[in-house]
Amino acid sequence: MVSNSVLKDSIFVKKQHLYYRIQFEDIQFIKADNVYLEVNTIDKKFLVRSPLKDYLEKLPKHKFYRAHKSYIVNVDHIDAINSKDIMINNTLIPISKEFKEFIISSMNS
Repeated sequence: MVSNSVLKDSIFVKKQHLYYRIQFEDIQFIKADNVYLEVNTIDKKFLVRSPLKDYLEKLPKHKFYRAHKSYIVNVDHIDAINSKDIMINNTLIPISKEFKEFIISSMNS
């Protein structure tokens, strides 16, 4: 059995017949789309079949937050924020009221 410490900084994502290792720090955001998740990294996109909630549990809690019912974001990649959205790599991601309050309180602390 492989110890979990091997995967403490990354996750494997299947694409065609290969499993690609993705470092957590490279994941910018994850978008839920029906039964699929679109995992967006700095330079690639991966489609994964998984509920968003299950995926969130696999990610480090201090970096990844559910910004909206359909999005998980890596807070290290947030470039800008306004009252309705955050911007990550020129992509506007809608945010919930709770997440906005969380981010703003984090920025002020």
